[in-house]
Formats: sequence, C-alpha cells, structure tokens
Amino acid sequence: MAHTYDEFKIRDGKILLYRRSDSGDNWHCRIKFPSKPYIRRSLKTDSREEAKQLAEEIFAELNYKSKRGLAVTSRKFRAVAKSFVEQLDARVAKDTINDKRAHDYKLVIDRYLIPYFGKKSIDNISDADVERYREWRKVYWISGEGSKAEFIEYERGGKLIRSPKRKPKLPSNNTLNKEDSVLRQIFQHGRVHGFITQEEIPIIKNQPVKKNRRPAFDVKEYRRLIRVAYWRYKKAPDENVAARRRLLHEYVLFMVNAGTRPIEAATLRWRDVETFTAKNSEGEQQEYIKISVRGKAKKRTCVPMPRIAVYLERIKAAQIEHGKQNDFTVEPDDLVFRDRYGKSVKSFKKGFDELLEASGLTYDNHNLKRSIYSLRHTYATFRLIYGGVNVYDLAENMGTSVQMIEKHYGHLKPEDVAERLTRVVM
Repeated sequence: MAHTYDEFKIRDGKILLYRRSDSGDNWHCRIKFPSKPYIRRSLKTDSREEAKQLAEEIFAELNYKSKRGLAVTSRKFRAVAKSFVEQLDARVAKDTINDKRAHDYKLVIDRYLIPYFGKKSIDNISDADVERYREWRKVYWISGEGSKAEFIEYERGGKLIRSPKRKPKLPSNNTLNKEDSVLRQIFQHGRVHGFITQEEIPIIKNQPVKKNRRPAFDVKEYRRLIRVAYWRYKKAPDENVAARRRLLHEYVLFMVNAGTRPIEAATLRWRDVETFTAKNSEGEQQEYIKISVRGKAKKRTCVPMPRIAVYLERIKAAQIEHGKQNDFTVEPDDLVFRDRYGKSVKSFKKGFDELLEASGLTYDNHNLKRSIYSLRHTYATFRLIYGGVNVYDLAENMGTSVQMIEKHYGHLKPEDVAERLTRVVM
C-alpha cells in the first residue's frame, strides 16, 4: 500500500515541510539554497505550527552561514572520520602511505577522537572543545576510560593482539602532537568535502617539545662496532647463529652508508636497487647506485654511498648459497634482508642490542640509549661532517625535512666542519 504525505511549502518554495499523513509521524523539512544540494532535517515534532517555526529557524541559521561563505551542509565528526579512514585505505592500496602509519592513524581515531568528538557536528567543534579534549586525552589511561581496562587490544598483521596494560603515565607532548596531526587531517578532509570551511576549523596548537639529541656513533665507535660485529659472526657457536650475525654485520654497514629508515630497509627488494651514471665534480662520468624505498609515507629514491654495492653483493652471494642448501632462489622481487631459510627478517633489534652490549656502546656520552635508528643518525652526522653535504640535499636524500635535520643535528660544533668552513673556492 502506497503511503500518502502531508506537505506544504514556505519561503516561496525554498522550504518544504512533509510527513506521512497516515501515521502522524514527526515533521521533516527540506531546504534548498542556490548551487547547493538539498538539506534535510528532522524537526522532531508532530505539531504543524511548531514544525513551521523550527524550519524557519533552521533556514535563518543556514542562510546566515551561506551569506558569509560558511558551510551549510555538515556531518557528524564520526561520519567525517570514517570517510577519512576509507580514504586512508585507498591510499594504502595506491602505496602513497604505508600500512603502519595508516594503522596508527586508525588507532588514534577509534580510541580517542571518535569517542570524544563523534556525536558533534564537525562545524560546531570550537577551540575550547579541542582544549578540553586534550585535557581528557592526557588522563585517559590514568583516571579516564583507559584506566578501567585490564588489557590493551590492537590489530597487528591482521591479528588481534591482547597485551597487559602498562603502568599509566601522562602522554608526552610529542605523542599529543602526532595525534593532533590526525585531528587536523580529519578537519581538512571535511573542508575538502564541503562539511566545514577553513574559517570554522578550530586552532590546534602544537605542544612544545624538548629538543632531543639523537644518539649516533663517532668514527672510532663505528669502527669498533663493525669490528665486534665481524668477530661475533666469525666466532659464532653454530651455523644458524653465524648466519644471523653475518647478516647483521652487513645490515649495519648498509644502514650507515644508505641512511634509510629500518622499515625502508625491511621492505627493500632486489629490483629496487639500480645503477646509473652521472657527472662528478671533475666533470667525468661516474657510476652510482640508487635505491627505491618505501616505508614511512610514500615511495622515494635515495643515493647511498658507492661502497654499498660491495655489501649488497655479499648479501646476495650469501642468499644464493643458502638457497642451494635450503631450496629457495633469489629473484628480483625477493627481499634483500632474508634469513638463511629465505624468510624475511622483520627486525634486527634483538641482535643489534646484543651487538651494542658486546661492543660496550649501548649508551652514548650523554647517557642516551642507542637503537637501530642510531645507524641512520650516524649516516646523517657523517654526511654533514665528512661529506660536506648541505642540509637541503641531505634532507631530500633521507626523505625528511630541513627542519628535522637542523633540529636533531644542530649540535654539530664549528670545529666539526672546520675544513668545510675554511674551504677556499677560486
């Protein structure tokens, strides 16, 4: 049976009020502005006169926004955030953002942003709302919703992981800034889709972050690290340990001469390594290596030190030998860093920590604990001090910003670059 509707228009047809006549349902309105899609609202009343008054109020509010260039169509924050997540999935499929970063964004959205802002219209979130959110977020694990949880659940590699909750503490300003970055991106996503204007986006200020010195190795320490790594695999108790330590030795050499991130090295394939020729400073043609890496965000190309060719040749030769023993081949699409059974090495952390301890290099002179990332920092430091590379070229090659280079390597002293500072150019 077809339903019949009560309906009438006001404001010269700009507002249509309607409801099902056979049920006594609440009234709804449909409002039309030039060059805009229809805007529908539930008036939540069955009174004709009250519905008319409410529709007039909605029209007046939207008309005010329209005349001032503000968004007249809006969405709940939850809907815009979910739309942003769909866009993230599309970017992962196109390889313009890596899985880990997308996963981290989703975690922030599902755990903090949607629970707090979800029911609010995105264009009604104010500066004060953002400040109140930040206070709520700071105590989330201490006295808020997170304090009630005995375990933390998250997804990794398609599997649901359940781990005991750590002792709660206030999040660092660096953590808050990273999470605020996700919030900014959701607002910009809403702006692009017409749910909020730039003027309506609240101010989200970065929190001050202490300038961190990143622990690296000086030349003497680096040579010691390599020497110990070499003797550890030479004196390994069995073939399995020897293979792991030998690959770690090559990995350390690779990282300090390429400056890649650990995730970029972990996803590097043989087809990503190419040679090319270009003129050197003497005007002569010289052969170089370039590697295509993917990791933190999108794909990029970097040019490592030429000696990296030797390390890659040794890694490939070892893989070929292991393949003969364990029935696997080495193909262009295979990962560069694989174990003796042809399986990918997901992390060198444990082996590297053991190497640091064996070398007596776990902490630097400022008592900062070193990690695998210290190899990337060593690359940057060596290029600045000994390579004479300017920060702009270095930032491009490392896939980072000039600001990050200056922020984390600004501790270099003038005497560290004395030769470069006093170089005479005629």
